[in-house]
Amino acid sequence: MRRVGYLLLLVLLGGCQTTPEVPSTQTDVEAAEQWPDWITQLPVRADWVYGTGSAEWTDDPVQAAQMARDRARLDLQKSLRSSVSGSTTIFLSDSNGAVNKDIQQKLRSEVTAVELQNIQVLKTFTSDQQHQVFVLVGLDKSEEAQVTASRIEELDRALSTWLADYSKNTVKQLQYNSAYLRIVEQRRQLLETYRLVSGREWQSEQNDQSWKIMASTRELFSRIKIEIREYQDNVALGRQVAQALSEYGYGSLIASSHGNLMLSINSEQSLVQKQDIYYLFLEANFEVSASDNIVRAGAVSAKGVGGTEAIASNKAMNAMAQKLSAEILKYLLP
Repeated sequence: MRRVGYLLLLVLLGGCQTTPEVPSTQTDVEAAEQWPDWITQLPVRADWVYGTGSAEWTDDPVQAAQMARDRARLDLQKSLRSSVSGSTTIFLSDSNGAVNKDIQQKLRSEVTAVELQNIQVLKTFTSDQQHQVFVLVGLDKSEEAQVTASRIEELDRALSTWLADYSKNTVKQLQYNSAYLRIVEQRRQLLETYRLVSGREWQSEQNDQSWKIMASTRELFSRIKIEIREYQDNVALGRQVAQALSEYGYGSLIASSHGNLMLSINSEQSLVQKQDIYYLFLEANFEVSASDNIVRAGAVSAKGVGGTEAIASNKAMNAMAQKLSAEILKYLLP
């Protein structure tokens, strides 16, 4: 009888116990899943920099993992840039005006951005409860500095072959400079990377060579004069092209007569009205000639939309002028 009473007491005590509480906060989930420390606290190691990234996943964990890696790389690069103050010397002098600024912008838009080569994925963690992927990446700055230095030295050897041969005509020398200008831009990006990962400025005799190439390009542009001719009654498009070149920083290239380059434009337009909206379609054939020899030719089109015919026409000509200006620059700096 005493044994039966003891068993009954155990059953009653068991019935009084509460059900274990399911973690409801992110902190509780972290504890339950034993989230690694690096998610909230980056490792510390000499000559290394780290970054973390995360992404939620539903149907495609592989895509989420790739997004987390991309975000971790971006986090690392931000951390690297914020850890180093100052800036590398810009190879274009502000005192040289808008032409230099435009050359720089044009090159930056065409030259593939330099990326860090040795970022490593160090750790990955997947939270099944939170449906998240976490990634830790790291970079050995010393190793990256060595790789970057090697790439800069390769470009320095290429820059050493540049020559200023002004026995060529002005345009030919500009076109010759074009490939070297791209090397200068890529080198500029690598110099910035080297400074970030090493904490030092790159010292080289080819720094002066970069300045010489830019100075040569500025001087050559000062010799170029472009005359615009339209074979139509409406001369507004020609004025728009001149304005577009001015906005690009090449207003000094425009000549009213006796230019060493001639831009000839033959355009046609058509207007469509639908309810209160006007659509103006502009088609143009163009030729760029030097000494009566056609050096570049083609056709471009543009469209303008507006509440009035004048607005639609102005938008179409603006777009056309931008394209024709770009064609001239492609010829001068291919």
